[in-house]
Amino acid sequence: MMKFSQILPVVAIYFIALGGCSNTAPDYSEFYRDPETVKEEDPSLNDNQIKIMSFNIRYYNANDKEDKAWDVRKAAFIPMIAEQRPTVIGVQEARPPQLKWLEDNWKDYAYIGKGRRNNNSNTDEFVPIFYRKKAVELIDWGCFWLSETPDVAASQGWDSTVPRVATWAVFKHLASGKKFFFINTHIDVGSKVAPVKSMEVIISKMSELNPENLPMLLTADFNKQIDSDIFDGVKKFMTNVRLSAPVTDSKHSYTGFGTATPYIVDHIFCTGFKPLKFETIDKVYEKITYISDHYPIVGKLEYVK
Repeated sequence: MMKFSQILPVVAIYFIALGGCSNTAPDYSEFYRDPETVKEEDPSLNDNQIKIMSFNIRYYNANDKEDKAWDVRKAAFIPMIAEQRPTVIGVQEARPPQLKWLEDNWKDYAYIGKGRRNNNSNTDEFVPIFYRKKAVELIDWGCFWLSETPDVAASQGWDSTVPRVATWAVFKHLASGKKFFFINTHIDVGSKVAPVKSMEVIISKMSELNPENLPMLLTADFNKQIDSDIFDGVKKFMTNVRLSAPVTDSKHSYTGFGTATPYIVDHIFCTGFKPLKFETIDKVYEKITYISDHYPIVGKLEYVK
């Protein structure tokens, strides 16, 4: 039998061996998380957060060849949306055949909108709003045109090159129970007067269509960089998500498939939300270098109240 004096060194050695480890129990936290105690990392489904995307998808154009063609590029749309999981998407330049494909393949989403010529032809272009069905409930929606007569369908204003339409909606965010007002549009390119006047119509319609003064979101391909005077009005009461988010980037949103001068012309504006993160999605999906001639942009936002 060991004497007490012989046991002490053995005990000392045992504790010394443990000295470099503050916890002897194995840590499996990286391998297993209890789903009942961990909040889902998904802005659409969290209590007070949403994720907004603006995306000019490039209209279906038979003259687009090789990897620029819609029938090639559309393969990237499914994994991009599956990874990003935006709550609401403001889409520009969508033609009916593209809308049908998106409706069939973005299965978690529904959409609203009317064509700018309001004739449902295959060459008509929409600025639809897609929304994630399990994240928000559609309360109301409609369209107006960017013209002197915004309530007249297919009306063309000032020196616009084509009729321009805006789609608006009121949504209820299911996780928080809070509502918000959303406008998506596409500002005319190649005109001088129409962009400024169009923004004036949008601001007027925001007041008319949002009498509850709900938090607001505005997405578009504005065809203008942020220092343009067309933004003077919205800057007075709306926040530019790219410029205000603490985590952000300064990547170009328009690339012209890499063959044009790149610009930042796609923007997200908000009221009643705190921007948390902004990102330009330039990732390659399905080996497609350019998902469109514009990159999608996304903003992660949190209700202020």
